[in-house]
Amino acid sequence: PIPPVAFIKMQKAGSSTINNILHRMGERRNMSFFLPVNNVQLGYPGAFPGDENVRASGKPNHQFDMIIQHSIFNAPLYQAYMKPSPYFLTMLREPISQQISAFNFFGGLGHLNDFGDFGIKPGSWESYLQ
Repeated sequence: PIPPVAFIKMQKAGSSTINNILHRMGERRNMSFFLPVNNVQLGYPGAFPGDENVRASGKPNHQFDMIIQHSIFNAPLYQAYMKPSPYFLTMLREPISQQISAFNFFGGLGHLNDFGDFGIKPGSWESYLQ
């Protein structure tokens, strides 16, 4: 038997791949999921699990085998929604490459095109961060 799994996603650390694997594994084993009403986030970037998700799924009652969507980690609430003895899992990535990846993925700093606006020469910001 597979224990309940709480996956704390970290952006730009390969977490979508692990999320996909966990989702397939859980589906094959008929595990229950705490799924967000918007199909993406459990309250993120606000508090877990978000009012709309509480309305849709009910108050915590140890009812889910898996929580694997984007959310802000809240250990007591995760425990309350998860079935007994959950396994907590996350992924980490070397911080500089994670920040560079996030900067590129999310389109930089909006109206700022690169770190040149901070007096850093374009193309050298990676070394600046290190």
